[in-house]
Amino acid sequence: MDSVGSSSVLVVQACSVGACALRFCFDVGSRQMIEGALIAWMLMPMLGQLIELGKAELIQAHIIAQNEASRAEEALHSLRAAKVQLEIVSQGMSKMLTALCDVMLRLNSNLCIVEPSGQLGELLMPRCSDAVSQLAGRSFLNFMASTDEGHRARETLDRAAVCASSQGAAGAFNVLLKDADGVVRNTEVFYVRLGGDDQAMSYLLGLRLRRLDA
Repeated sequence: MDSVGSSSVLVVQACSVGACALRFCFDVGSRQMIEGALIAWMLMPMLGQLIELGKAELIQAHIIAQNEASRAEEALHSLRAAKVQLEIVSQGMSKMLTALCDVMLRLNSNLCIVEPSGQLGELLMPRCSDAVSQLAGRSFLNFMASTDEGHRARETLDRAAVCASSQGAAGAFNVLLKDADGVVRNTEVFYVRLGGDDQAMSYLLGLRLRRLDA
């Protein structure tokens, strides 16, 4: 009986120890879960603020992108309108110069002849059968009667290129032209500067011949 009672006591004690151990583990696990839940609850407002901040930045970025796209579209529209206006001005000036002048020609930014006409060929190279092809790309200054005349013509056209209102700048000057046969002609030159930057810049010239003693 004593051995049975001792065994029972040992079993009861073992069960009590096991129960205490389980309760301790449960309490520790529960405490960690509760602490984790509390931390998550404390972080929720901060996470919400971060989310709202991210949304605000995305919205702001979208608005900025829309504004930039709108500005780019407006700039493109203005550029197209300016190009159309420039073509209208060019055509108008060309018609006016054609009515006033004997010969029309166009120069690029280097003052070289672009797409010469038959009339220009007859003026500068009267005895050349392929004067038009010979004139294409040649410097207009090569047909000045003297170096001083060439310098004066270049200075006049350069001033038109750098003046504040260079787009559409116009003017006139007198110069002595000498053709391929050495014939000198007193010529009044009317010019209009066309184009935007240095690469696209060009000059529209109208030449009106005058008597050498005029």
